[in-house]
Amino acid sequence: MDQKNNENKTEKSGEQAEIFEQAAAENEPIAAPEEAGREEPARRTVTEEKPRYLLIVGILILFFIAAAVLCGFLYKSYYRPTVDTGVPFAPPTSDVPAPVSDESGAPETDGEKPNDDGYVRNTNIVNFLVLGTDRVALNTDVIMIVNFNSETKQINIVQVMRDTFLRYDGVEDRINTVYGHFYNKTGSSDKAMQEVEKVFEQTFSIQIDYYALVDLTVFREVVDAVGGVYINVPFDYDYDDPWQDLYIHLKAGYQLLDGNKAEQFVRYRAGYALADKGRTDAQKMFFSALLARVKEAFKTNVSAAVNVGTSVLRNMDTNLTGAEMGYYIPLMMQADLSALRMTTVYGEGLMVGPKAMVGVNREITLTVVNRMLNVYNRDVTDELFDTGRALVDSSNEEMVQIYYKTGLPVEIVSGDKTDEIYIIPN
Repeated sequence: MDQKNNENKTEKSGEQAEIFEQAAAENEPIAAPEEAGREEPARRTVTEEKPRYLLIVGILILFFIAAAVLCGFLYKSYYRPTVDTGVPFAPPTSDVPAPVSDESGAPETDGEKPNDDGYVRNTNIVNFLVLGTDRVALNTDVIMIVNFNSETKQINIVQVMRDTFLRYDGVEDRINTVYGHFYNKTGSSDKAMQEVEKVFEQTFSIQIDYYALVDLTVFREVVDAVGGVYINVPFDYDYDDPWQDLYIHLKAGYQLLDGNKAEQFVRYRAGYALADKGRTDAQKMFFSALLARVKEAFKTNVSAAVNVGTSVLRNMDTNLTGAEMGYYIPLMMQADLSALRMTTVYGEGLMVGPKAMVGVNREITLTVVNRMLNVYNRDVTDELFDTGRALVDSSNEEMVQIYYKTGLPVEIVSGDKTDEIYIIPN
């Protein structure tokens, strides 16, 4: 019996050896001894079974997408740009403190804080200083302060006539020369705009949060991007200035202006009886119509909106960060443009030496500041307004009379009334 069992084991060992040799010759996996001799099931190819790492990668991609969506939601829900809560126009002798700083020297921006004189900053309201430059002398033919309330979506625009008299940095000149003066002095657009910001804050007793210096060519590109702007040209415009490469020729009537003609309309003033006042009124008409077209483009035409944004960014120097643009621009697009309010700092033309300038009225200007540009919980007082008398030449009797005149009306135009503006021709 033992001999027979040994013979059987020997036979099985021989069979197993043959299986091992055959598998090795064919480079196939070796079956377990107990499975030898059984019919081998069909094997699955590698492509039939998904590698586990692909599943892991897919999960990670879904995780990152979800995280990005969540971050975007939290950004929109909770991000708010910080703003200066001080009073930058307070003179050194005033009880109103200058902007406070932390240890790093940065402006204090963590919420609404009462100042010693009771001024509390409304951090929902910000002011943007917008200057449009010409191509030759760095003069700013367009000067606007845009006030925006991110809570109510109210937009106010205050224009300053380019010929307004101003004393700044030891200079007495038109206000449209401020940027060029500081650019030539500093050699830097950013440094020049920082100085311009300080001048406007001190002169008009306001807070400037952001500034933008825009090449006037941006008007052409933006207008073309939205398909033109409809404007009623009040009469024939004809003016040539080879020195500025400025040639204006427009026919009277309601018409669609392309970018080139829109720039002509914005810059023209030679045929207005009130010169610079006429030009600012024309700009009111234009900006109201342009904003409506841009808002429409942002809602219905993605490519036009992209072209507008690209053009503006390419032709603009600003201290706005990308995050701040991403916060304010969508909110501005929600504004009711019929409630848009616009006004021009009132002034009267006069001669200052050999130059024609505009002298502004103190009472009206202060009223405009408080109605349209104030970011605090109380009005800017007469004692705090233009403390350096930068807006008046005390040696010019005519300008002094204009500056201190009282009882003049304040003209504020709403966005739905700009087509009623009447510009007086020569």
